[in-house]
Amino acid sequence: MTYEEFLDKPTTFMDDMLKVVEIKNKYRLEFTDEEKEINRHLLTYWEEMKLNELRYKFEKCWEIEEN
Repeated sequence: MTYEEFLDKPTTFMDDMLKVVEIKNKYRLEFTDEEKEINRHLLTYWEEMKLNELRYKFEKCWEIEEN
């Protein structure tokens, strides 16, 4: 599954996959190759969301300084 395909999935899919990853990490279970790929996509998605959040905060601060 590509990252674009991952993004096309509903958010419930992402939530469910996050639960699978958390459970497998908690019990130290081995990941399949597909689960590893989904985990990478989840991490990428989370990083992008954090970057967007920081970008938005920076832009708000920039607007305040300009006024």
